[in-house]
Amino acid sequence: MPAEATCSLLFRTVSNSFAAFFLSSSNFFSSCFMFSLKVRSWSISCLSVIFLCSSEGQVS
Repeated sequence: MPAEATCSLLFRTVSNSFAAFFLSSSNFFSSCFMFSLKVRSWSISCLSVIFLCSSEGQVS
């Protein structure tokens, strides 16, 4: 069996299992999405604080 066929077969298997996982856990993903929105707003404020601190350090 050539390597290309093995690679494509492996890729197809992985994508199929990923699609099945994605479909089975769409509820999980939606709750994760809401959680990630909260985390994103928190991380944006955290990053802005870090950026301000680093820019103040560069100025001085």
